[in-house]
Amino acid sequence: LPAGPGAVTVAPHTNQAGTLPLFAVSFWTVNSVPSGGSIRIKLPPGFAINATAGVTCEASSAFVPSFTAVPEQAGGKWHIRLVLSEAMKASVSVAIECAGVRVARTAGSYSYFVQTEIPAGNVIDSGAASGVVVASSVQPASVVLASAIAHAATDIVVSLTPANPLVSGDSVEID
Repeated sequence: LPAGPGAVTVAPHTNQAGTLPLFAVSFWTVNSVPSGGSIRIKLPPGFAINATAGVTCEASSAFVPSFTAVPEQAGGKWHIRLVLSEAMKASVSVAIECAGVRVARTAGSYSYFVQTEIPAGNVIDSGAASGVVVASSVQPASVVLASAIAHAATDIVVSLTPANPLVSGDSVEID
C-alpha cells in the first residue's frame, strides 16, 4: 500500500505498555479488493487480542464495505483479518478502528503490517507502519519506613497502584 494521498498508519489511541486502547488503522487502496477478500492487520510481537472479549472493528470510512473481524494467531503473532462482504474499490480512503488489542507489555519500537488479500489469501497490496510503546506508570506511589529511629534496621513499605494490571513475569522498577 504505497503512501498515495496518505501514509499507512496504525496507531493505538494510547501507546502505554499493557493498555487495551482503540487502534486506528488508515490507508488508501491501490487496487480493488473482491468480495470475500480481506484487509489483514499484522500486529507486532508482544501485542495480543483480548482473551475475554476478542476483537471488534468498525469502519469510519463510507468506502469500506461491511466486514467480519477474525482474529488469527500465526507464528506467535496476532493478526486481525477483516473479511469483506462485498468488493472494495481501488483508490479509496480506508479508516478503521479496532478494540480488543492489548499493546505489548515492553516499551520499544514496533512495526505493523497491513495488506489487502483475495479470498484465497494471496496478497493484493501491502504496506507498513511503525510506532513506539512507552512504559506504563504507577500512580500514586509511596515509600514508608516501618521505623523512623536513626541507625535502626527497618523495613521499607512500598505501596503503589499500577496503571494497568500486572501479570506473571512483569516487574516493577523502583529508583
